[in-house]
Amino acid sequence: MENIQLISVLEKVTKQRNMMLIVGGTMLLSNLFLSIGVMSINREVILVPGIDREFKIRGTDVSLSYLEEWSRITLVGLLDLTPNNVLHKKSMILKHTLTGSIQDISGYFAEKSEQHKEFDLITYFTETKPLEIDPETLSVKATGILTIGYGKKDFEDRDAEYQLEFQMSGGKLKLKKFIEIIKPNLKAPSKKEEEEGKV
Repeated sequence: MENIQLISVLEKVTKQRNMMLIVGGTMLLSNLFLSIGVMSINREVILVPGIDREFKIRGTDVSLSYLEEWSRITLVGLLDLTPNNVLHKKSMILKHTLTGSIQDISGYFAEKSEQHKEFDLITYFTETKPLEIDPETLSVKATGILTIGYGKKDFEDRDAEYQLEFQMSGGKLKLKKFIEIIKPNLKAPSKKEEEEGKV
């Protein structure tokens, strides 16, 4: 009698063990297939820069904070140049330029590309005053210092002002105009003074 009970208990334990082996094997196979699936997926991770203020775009209205940040990104693309990155910066900026302004901006980059390669120039712009933003006309004035490096040894700083104009196109803020504001040199003598000096 005890032998029969012992055999039935052993049969139950054996069935339970077999069931656990089947469940464990199934879980192991499913984890293996899941791992292979995850490794074979091509994923694109987009990192968003730190945004600490609210940005708004509604129709043709753009928040000051968005216009300010977009202007800074555009200035970096236009002014922080080396012989190696000019073409990359050009393609980056042209993606965000109005169709009617592409020729002017391309001309700007063609000139910069030639200068940077010929003289081994490095340039970068540093703001010295807050950006002057006009949200009505979507224009921005940037004042700062343009650092120009000739080769890797000679660097010079000069005051510089730039005017950026944007326009909404297809729900996106696009570059319309970029110009350097040239101030008259107050220290340079006028033609009249030069002529008087010659006499």
